[in-house]
Amino acid sequence: MRRNHQFDWMERGVRSLLSGLWVFVLVPVICSKLGLDIPARSMIIPVAVIAVCTCVKLLWVRLVTVAVVSMSFAAIDDRHSQHLHIRLATIQRPSALSLFKHTIALLRGHPPNNLLQWFLFVWLVALVVSLVVYASRLPMLWAFYNGLGVYVLADSRSDKSVHPNMSLGVMLTVFLLVLGVEQYARMRRSTAVASVRVRSFAPLVALMLVSLCFASSMPKPASIWPHRSTQRHAGAANQVFGQKRIDYQLDDSKLGGSLLADNEPVLAVVSPIPTYLRGETLSTYTGHGWVSANPSRDETVQQTVGKDIRGMDTAAFHKLPMSTFRQTIHVLNNSVNTSDLFGGYAVSKVIRLPGLRKGVFSVDMLQDNLRAPQLRAGESYVIETSDLVDPYRILSKLSSPFSATANRIPESVKTVDLQLPKTLPKRVRTLANQIVGSTTNANEYTIVESIIRYLDSNEVYQTTNIPFPRGNQDYVAQFLFQTHRGYCDNFASALAVLLRTQGIPTRWVTGYAHGTKDTSYAGPENEYIFRSDDAHAWVEVYFPSYGWIPFDPTPNSATPLAAAVTPPTKPSPGHRAGHAWSSRDAHSSLLRAVLLTAVATVASVLFLGGAWLVLRRPLERVWLHRLWTKQPMRALYFSQSLFIRRLSRQFDSHGAITSRDAWPLAAKLGIAESEYWQWVEAAEGILYGAKPCEPQVVKFLQETIIKWMALLSNLS
Repeated sequence: MRRNHQFDWMERGVRSLLSGLWVFVLVPVICSKLGLDIPARSMIIPVAVIAVCTCVKLLWVRLVTVAVVSMSFAAIDDRHSQHLHIRLATIQRPSALSLFKHTIALLRGHPPNNLLQWFLFVWLVALVVSLVVYASRLPMLWAFYNGLGVYVLADSRSDKSVHPNMSLGVMLTVFLLVLGVEQYARMRRSTAVASVRVRSFAPLVALMLVSLCFASSMPKPASIWPHRSTQRHAGAANQVFGQKRIDYQLDDSKLGGSLLADNEPVLAVVSPIPTYLRGETLSTYTGHGWVSANPSRDETVQQTVGKDIRGMDTAAFHKLPMSTFRQTIHVLNNSVNTSDLFGGYAVSKVIRLPGLRKGVFSVDMLQDNLRAPQLRAGESYVIETSDLVDPYRILSKLSSPFSATANRIPESVKTVDLQLPKTLPKRVRTLANQIVGSTTNANEYTIVESIIRYLDSNEVYQTTNIPFPRGNQDYVAQFLFQTHRGYCDNFASALAVLLRTQGIPTRWVTGYAHGTKDTSYAGPENEYIFRSDDAHAWVEVYFPSYGWIPFDPTPNSATPLAAAVTPPTKPSPGHRAGHAWSSRDAHSSLLRAVLLTAVATVASVLFLGGAWLVLRRPLERVWLHRLWTKQPMRALYFSQSLFIRRLSRQFDSHGAITSRDAWPLAAKLGIAESEYWQWVEAAEGILYGAKPCEPQVVKFLQETIIKWMALLSNLS
């Protein structure tokens, strides 16, 4: 039977494009799982080209196409205007030698180069597209792939910045369309229904489109699994490939990149009021991030536990109301670095601190950092601290313009906290002048607030699709003039640098924003749980006669003060040293264990089922080959039964048939009549006529049945 080549190409093209669309909806999840900072939209053209090339049967053509795509699309620049700009190979093309060098460097433990990430990711996508195109021809395997895809998209809602609602709809729609294409192809292959037309599927397609439009337009309740990335504070981060995990860290020398949420509890703080936890303060801006100003030996003073901390005069709050209280900080997780002690804004005394030699620790007087040994999970320390109470009300009423009070800034503060790199673009200073230009005679507080208002009005808070600065590009300039989007690192750095250009001293501060009140805590005062997601960055601004005052420019963030505002509450995260589990915690842990066991069981069943679907026929061929060698009569019986069963299934023939009854179906397969009846007579002679299994006859039967099975496979 001759095939309609035009229909064959059309079928392959539709399968390939649908498979490419199926893979494309998974690209954000794949990037998120691998920690790659590759915008999903930048993969539209590569996925489309790779999907189209799968229509070609020649393997070398496919490989060359993927190689060209991976080498050509070398860099993506997603501007603030949301237009997609693709730099072709003429701008930045990774040579084979450079890719080889980057690969060797990666194997040696160096961080991966962006071009190498892109190159490898395109090849990974090409492999996935090929597998999906293959699966689209096998309904059982196609159903397995879609079940796995739906599971991955649903799971992505719990901990990634991926919004799979539309992706789930697209995936299920593609699933049904591919099944429709497969059924249409089978109907075309059968002579009994050869007159079927595409318009026969019009009612089904119309029903699907109406259902999709109706589902998209209907109002939807809030998500049961909220995105962690939508929480208010982004925080400092630990780098993971091209993205970062939200967490507190002591290395802020290289800022940039998107964030991956992490809801792990790290600290529990017993305190009468909720406060920010001030960690490390840095004074030197490099253009790429923040580093320590390297205090001298004289600027690092030894202090003793139980005694008031001496020498921190520049941080003293003169003429401002304060609230003084004790805080007990419990370390819940070894991932948090406590070598810079956390506490409320101005720690005046360390009351208890384990791990010290003779009860001595040090204070960096240049940047007001408390240095101590790293504490482990289960350990705790006690401090006495003070927080400001609404200082902005007093500062906003300052009558003297900043130009008149700037001469009262100490020289030590000017030397360290007005530093700016020589490479800072001039347009950063120009922008600051434009912002504060109308406030020439304004006081310092008004200048600070004008820049904060500018950032809030012109920049967008966002944790995803945030690029790293390229080469010598300035981190703040990239944020202010190119991307116009970012999180607390971007906003705090921009405020600190813009103020420094106006002669106002600033410092970069990292720590944790307000934690979550633990409602199950029954001890004295209140307990607040700080998680990795609460990691945060803000700014300290120096005011003559008042000292260092905190400002948080990140949109929708609270100020790091002793406010009488209680943050939202949620259940305790669970066990830590010194606290017993409540029955609710035990129940939650048991439920979590049951769910994890169920998920693991379902995943195992899906994996084993998929492996069986993929490996069944190859293993079957190997087994039959060995059986033909050792037991040819048994191999003949199984091969004949298998061929007739698959032939009947291919052409939708119902009921039991013999090899003689199967001739009309075999004719549709394109088997010659003489060859078929010669094989049937030879097989019947061995199986039912007691003829000996002569080698030449057995060879003819084996080779012929293998050829027919191959025809069936190609037709499928």
